[in-house]
Amino acid sequence: MGGVLAGVVFAGVTMWFAHSTGGKADMPLAMMATIVQGDAAMAAGTANPTVGVLVHLALSALFGAVLALAVPRLRTSGTVAVAGTAYGLLLYVVNFLVLTPRLFTTFKGGQPAVRGLRPHGLRHPAVVRLLRFRRSAGRACPGH
Repeated sequence: MGGVLAGVVFAGVTMWFAHSTGGKADMPLAMMATIVQGDAAMAAGTANPTVGVLVHLALSALFGAVLALAVPRLRTSGTVAVAGTAYGLLLYVVNFLVLTPRLFTTFKGGQPAVRGLRPHGLRHPAVVRLLRFRRSAGRACPGH
């Protein structure tokens, strides 16, 4: 269940990012559909966002199940949180920075949704504002 929840959050963030950068909000879902439908579907405009949702949810559940196998070996909630975060970052690097650009031309970086998945996508104005707000909020509260 946790993998699916993380997948939904990730899909939501990429959809928001695509929309906020002038792209279509369902573009990330159509891109995910190419994992099953192939790059030709994206080029032809027939990549189905519903297929993308199903692919994404299935992969999210699988990745969550793999992490669930390790959880019983972890002793504290903090350790589980750190392991889950590290696992998520590892999945991000392996899936979006290593595998998909090599296996699927759709993910090579031309789409705004893909640029948002790359580390420099963290320079999105909303992310920068949030980081600046948090930094200035910390200074405004002496003793914290």
